[in-house]
Amino acid sequence: MPCLLRVQAPATEAVGMTWGPHPSRREFAALMAGAALPVSAPMPARAEVAASSLGADMRKAAVALVFGIRSELRNQLTFEFKAPERHRWTYVPGRRAGVTLDDMSSAERELAMTLLASSLSRTGLEKATGVMKLAAALKDLRGFGRGPGAYAFVVFGDPEKDAPWGWRVEGHHLSLNFTAIGDRIISTTPHCVCADPMEVTEGLHAGLAPIHREDYIGRDLVRNLETTQLSRTRRAGDVPNDVRAGPRRAEIATEPGGIAYAELTDETQRHLMLGIAETYISNLPNDLARAQMARLDGTARDGLRFEWAGGFGTTDLHYYRLHSATLSIEYSTRQLASHVHTLWREPGNDFGRAALAAIGEQTLPPENA
Repeated sequence: MPCLLRVQAPATEAVGMTWGPHPSRREFAALMAGAALPVSAPMPARAEVAASSLGADMRKAAVALVFGIRSELRNQLTFEFKAPERHRWTYVPGRRAGVTLDDMSSAERELAMTLLASSLSRTGLEKATGVMKLAAALKDLRGFGRGPGAYAFVVFGDPEKDAPWGWRVEGHHLSLNFTAIGDRIISTTPHCVCADPMEVTEGLHAGLAPIHREDYIGRDLVRNLETTQLSRTRRAGDVPNDVRAGPRRAEIATEPGGIAYAELTDETQRHLMLGIAETYISNLPNDLARAQMARLDGTARDGLRFEWAGGFGTTDLHYYRLHSATLSIEYSTRQLASHVHTLWREPGNDFGRAALAAIGEQTLPPENA
């Protein structure tokens, strides 16, 4: 399979701005064929769409993939919504359930990548495809892994029906999980995007650093804290060498710790703490991201907490966690901070647990998934 996704990533968007569109079908065809697009490739303007339209777009793309894939692969692509596989997520190397990009034809890959694009902002799409590029770099430079085509797509339930359904794309260092009821998107977590190396320094992908903003905005916040504030922020013990609320450890997402938003004393500190949340949440399409950020308004914002461990330099091992009653974000480094894991969870509603319980679903995702 040719190397995927050699398009130059534009600047990061922010919630509240008018975001650019997803790549067009022509551009996806070029990407799937391994063609490099020029940096100046025009991207037509797109009006913001309502959250219901976003759900409809994701649903339409899922239906197109289910019916557009070869019949001999459909049983691998589709699972019952209540299948335990929906909650068996991970970000470590290994084979996955579903159909990988390697196993798809060029037309099927285009349908799969259109589903991915329908579910993310342009920034989020660039991060996800950046992880796939890093898999190519690891294989080319270190001979490690299965490369950029080893990411598997799965659809859970029947997206044609006005009933619960979901989908996932997953592989080494990437696990994106979406749950919906008809056109209504009810969960976008667990949401795991990682990088190794943090930045590629040689070869075809030199300069690639898909989650660099997640790093420097966390370090910017701790550097702007006063000594007494920093003492309340620091986590006791060693620097964790991985995210702590990973698969089957969801309960850790609600652990106390760190400095509260209400304890911050100037606008720069407050802006940076909210900016960390925005950096992860802006992986979603604009209206979904706005809705998530709105949950941090008012008294909920005062309950937001930030916890830090490690040094402040770019090569110092460091870890941070931003958390509240409805949000858990982690950033963890190893190997001179060049190997990074990030994780966003929604306590109580990963895989749509709370929303499904609200409509009377009897079979719910495990609390500790």
